[in-house]
Amino acid sequence: MQDFPNSPDLGRPGEAATEGLYGPELGDLPTHDMSDEQITKTGTTTVGLTTTDGVVLATDRRASAGNLVASKRAEKIAEIHPRGALTISGAVSAAQALINNLQAEVRLYEACLLYTSLSG
Repeated sequence: MQDFPNSPDLGRPGEAATEGLYGPELGDLPTHDMSDEQITKTGTTTVGLTTTDGVVLATDRRASAGNLVASKRAEKIAEIHPRGALTISGAVSAAQALINNLQAEVRLYEACLLYTSLSG
């Protein structure tokens, strides 16, 4: 296969295409040898509670990038299925990719169930 100059590295067969996709976006994870000043102290608060009647999900609504507040009205709860949802934290693009993939998998699963039930 011919290599083209200045072409992006799309990986090699057998490599995980999503390696690092859902990892931290703003630097590395904190380590024990980092000082408090070196650690970015922003984050999302998400809570999930189970009750006898169902599940309650709650999140904060602030979207930030480092010390910049990008939005105070971010939606951080996503419905995957009428009986399934998730909360978002971290890189928005990675979360959107995960949500889209999960929703597609649910549609495929339901289509396979329907096909199986119709074909007898």
